[in-house]
Amino acid sequence: AIEKATKLEPELTKLLISPVTEGKDALAEASVTLTHNGKRVVGKGSSTDIIEASALSFIDALNRF
Repeated sequence: AIEKATKLEPELTKLLISPVTEGKDALAEASVTLTHNGKRVVGKGSSTDIIEASALSFIDALNRF
């Protein structure tokens, strides 16, 4: 959905999800590496939901193109 909205189709070359805190409401940080037209960028995002953290990191990386 994000790619469709931005009309970019980068290649996801790396996804790393790490815990930042512990417990029921633990914070997770996601880091993605995207490649598009020979340019490689890294984006980061954090949330208590790993899907949201991943999406935020993807959007952060897209904003760097």
